[in-house]
Amino acid sequence: MYKMVILCGGKGMRLRPITDTIPKALVTLAGKPIINHIIDKYSEKGINQYLLCIGHKGHMIRAIFKNKSNITFIDSGEDASMLKRIFDTKDYVDENIIVGYCDTIADLDFNDLMNKHKNSGKLLTMVLAEIISPFGIVQHNSNQINSFQEKPVFDYYIGTFVINKKAFQHITPDLLFIESNEGLVNFFQKLVNMKEINSYKYNGKQLTFNTNSEKEAAEKGIIGFYTMREENEDNNNGN
Repeated sequence: MYKMVILCGGKGMRLRPITDTIPKALVTLAGKPIINHIIDKYSEKGINQYLLCIGHKGHMIRAIFKNKSNITFIDSGEDASMLKRIFDTKDYVDENIIVGYCDTIADLDFNDLMNKHKNSGKLLTMVLAEIISPFGIVQHNSNQINSFQEKPVFDYYIGTFVINKKAFQHITPDLLFIESNEGLVNFFQKLVNMKEINSYKYNGKQLTFNTNSEKEAAEKGIIGFYTMREENEDNNNGN
C-alpha cells in the first residue's frame, strides 16, 4: 500500500469560466469530480493514503473529504508554486512517495512502478508515455535542411513521478519561489544534470485536460477506465 501526493492547488486558468467558481480538482467528468475519479481508481490500485496539496478554493475540496481518515490536506497558500506545494509534503514522506496532478489519471501498476524506482537507486522516477507527432519534423540550419522525420515517436512526461525523500535536500529556496511550474521544471533539470532521474515507460490508458476542449475529450475518455475494468472482471470470471 502506498501514499500519494495529488497537486490540487492551481487556479486552472485555461478552464475558465468553470474554475471561476470551483477548483480544478472539482471539475466534473461523467458527473463526478476528477479528484474523485482519481482517488477511486488509485485506491483500487494500491494507494491507501493521500496528501492533497490545496490552494485555490481549497476549502471546497476540504468540505468534500473532511471525514476521510486517509486524506491529509497540505495548504501552501493561494499563490504557492507547484514545487513549493510538493516541498511542503516532506514531513509526511517516509522514504518514497508518488506524486500526481489533479487533472491526470492513468491505469498505472503502482507495485511495478515503485519496485522499479527502488531498484534504480535514483532520487526520482518519471513516468513516460509515447506520443506520435502528427507532423513531419525538420532540423535545419538557415536554408539547409539537415534531417526530416515523418511523424516520429517521442516520449513525454505524463504528470506522475516517484520521489525519494533525499531529493528534498536539493530543493533550494531559489527554486521554491519561482512562479507557477517553472521551479519544478528547474528542479527536474537539476536532477537530470545529477543523473538522478530514472524513466518508467507506460503504455496503458490515460487522460489529462487543461482546456475546455480537452475536457470534452476527457469526458469521453473517462468511460474507458470503467469499461476496461468491466472487461478485466469478465476475463477473470472466465467469460
